[in-house]
Amino acid sequence: MVTASLLSFVAASAMLGQANTPPQVRVLIPDAAIYPGAPVRANVEVTFADGLHGYQNPPSQDYQIPVTLSSGAETSKVRKVWYPSGSLSTVGGETEASFVYNGTVTFPTLVHAPKTAGKHEVAIKVRYQQCTDQVCFGPASVTAKATITVQEAPAGWNSVSQRLAWANALSQRKVAK
Repeated sequence: MVTASLLSFVAASAMLGQANTPPQVRVLIPDAAIYPGAPVRANVEVTFADGLHGYQNPPSQDYQIPVTLSSGAETSKVRKVWYPSGSLSTVGGETEASFVYNGTVTFPTLVHAPKTAGKHEVAIKVRYQQCTDQVCFGPASVTAKATITVQEAPAGWNSVSQRLAWANALSQRKVAK
């Protein structure tokens, strides 16, 4: 039964001429001093294939499943994501236009650096529901990774320094490339 349903879904997708190609995801972290427990600035680039889009976060309608970014591993936690505005699009079957992400979208993100010095992997999970102008596919997720090097804490680096670094990072939306 499940096989027949899956084959019907694949056949319907093929008839509509659009494959459910997962978006490409890259985690870009500028070269900078990264200290234990400090904010790590990252740009997460999500590229949707031609003819596909994901719903903006927050979504235009409460039933739409928006693109969301979260931690993809326990070693480093996503602490803040700035979701950009999408572009207004009329999606098939909808009576109102919705804001969607298509093409390449950059999400400025702050990740909490691990508390120990050394090389660490930053993994960011992107959850999405892709749609064409006629149909939507089931929700899915992709995890992308980048490697960072956490340096030994400099003299004077303490909990107050960490809090100041976080306050500064949270006040700035843009992430350097």
